[in-house]
Order: sequence, then structure tokens, then C-alpha cells
Amino acid sequence: MKVFHTFEVFKALCTNCSHRISPSIRPSSEQEQAATKTVISNGHHSHSHGHSHGSTEVAPVAYMIIFGDALHNFIDGLSIGSAFTQSTMTGISVSVAVMCEELPHELGDLAILLNSGMPFRRALMYNFLSALTCYAGTVIGIMLGENTQSHEWIFAIAGGMFLYISLVDMMPEMNSAAESLEGKSFGTIKMFILQNVGLLSGFAIMLIMALYGGDIDFS
Repeated sequence: MKVFHTFEVFKALCTNCSHRISPSIRPSSEQEQAATKTVISNGHHSHSHGHSHGSTEVAPVAYMIIFGDALHNFIDGLSIGSAFTQSTMTGISVSVAVMCEELPHELGDLAILLNSGMPFRRALMYNFLSALTCYAGTVIGIMLGENTQSHEWIFAIAGGMFLYISLVDMMPEMNSAAESLEGKSFGTIKMFILQNVGLLSGFAIMLIMALYGGDIDFS
């Protein structure tokens, strides 16, 4: 968990630096007016030149998000591959847990990339490329699980990652969603019930798989 906490702090520092740098690289109103006059007076060539300077700059935090998501997906793949070498039901349970966690996570990452100034197609492509590291992690996890006794170490790393996400990201996000204007308009009690229904449903699915997964026979 300490490793993920350190990465989160470093990402926050990069975000603050990008916010401090971005006002200085934005043109002032006088510069924008001068550029507009130059475009009008000089014709098509100046228009294309001014258009190149008006392109949206991507914030540095976007690339930190992509790198962190790639590392996160790689660890997910490690845990899935190692779990399937233990047993089929262990692999399925870990896969279900990863799927339920990754769906909102990937949507949130895509929203952050778009908010940082990245075009939609490029954000979608980078998000897809970072997700491909899960397959590399799955292959390595299967190889390690078949040839070594590394299950405990892999599960410890994946468990620490899931604990960190739940305690540092999910719980504060639930509180902020309940305290937002949309949450208050929806109803505090309704929001509380809806959040707990989702949590308890996930707990119930994982508990059922842990208790009765060994009784399931695919043959």
C-alpha cells in the first residue's frame, strides 16, 4: 500500500505543477487580440499559423494517469494469471473482482484524460493501450504460478492494491458523492441505501464464491 500511496502523492504533485505552469503559457487577452488582427491582415498563411498556436495543450497529469493505469492493469493481470494456476474458481473470483473494479475505474480515467485536454480518440487509444498490459501480466502470472511458489507474493501485492483503492479512493468518493448537490437532491437516505446495496452485493458474491466455489464442477 505504501508504493501506491507514494505514486498517488507524486501524481498529485504533477497535477499541482501543471496548474501552476498552465496560466503562464496561456496567451493574454492583448496577445489574442494582436494575433486576431495579424490573421485578418495577413490572410490565409497567418490564419494557419495562428491556428497551430491555438491547439489545446495536454496537461502532464494525463500521462501520469496512463502510466499508473498501465501498472495497475499489469498487477491485475498478474493476480488473474496466478489465481487460475491455483484453481479455476479462484481465477473466476479474482476475475470478477477485477472486472467490477476496473469498469468504473477505466471510465474515470477516460474522463480525466478528456478533462486534461486530450482529444477523445487519442484518450480512447491510450486507455486501450494501457489496458493491454493486463494480458502481459496474465501471461507472466501463469508462468510464475506454474513454475514457482509466488502465489502468496502476487496475492499480497494485489490485495494491497485493492485495499488502497477501497480506502483511499472509493470511500472518499462515496462521501463526496453523498455531500454533492446531486446527492443531496437525490436524497441522503436514498444515496446511503444505494451505496450500501452495491457494497453488500459485492461482498455477497465474493463470499458465495469463497464458500461454495469448490463444489462447482464444470465437467
